[in-house]
Amino acid sequence: GNLILTETGTISAKTFGPARGGNIQIQAQSASLTNGGLVTARSENRGEAGQILMMVGNTLNMRNSSIQTSALSADGGDLIITAPNYVYLIGSQISTSVSEEFGGGGNIVFQPKFVILDGSQIFAKAKKGHGGNIGIVTSGVYNFTYEAIAKVINASSEMGVDGVVTITTPDQSAVEGLF
Repeated sequence: GNLILTETGTISAKTFGPARGGNIQIQAQSASLTNGGLVTARSENRGEAGQILMMVGNTLNMRNSSIQTSALSADGGDLIITAPNYVYLIGSQISTSVSEEFGGGGNIVFQPKFVILDGSQIFAKAKKGHGGNIGIVTSGVYNFTYEAIAKVINASSEMGVDGVVTITTPDQSAVEGLF
């Protein structure tokens, strides 16, 4: 079926102690998050944040919403999203982050046909630890705000080592010779 989160609808896994937070796994034909819809795996203490795995059969649409893993002082959880058609973000954010201490930002892995950004961000950030890595395999990234792509897709650390952003597109020249 379809996942629809709207008007601050939330799917959440949190840890308030030293143990790792719970993971979230979502499998849906399509997913729509609007007006504060949130999917989050968070650590409020020294435990690592859980991971989020979203396997969407068609499209992921987000408007003024977030998918995030975050940690106060431990490592941020990884975030993996597959959507064979497209991911369309309007005023939204997909992120992994660590707000204090030396924890590393979680990694983000994306595998949509297209990524469309309109006033949105994808980031894997850390404060003192290393920034997470972002890997996107797609046919194209379209940014409607015309900001530099490095500002809207970012894997930085405020005081540590920045993560790496890798955007890979299929090799069209290899396919062209077959027709």
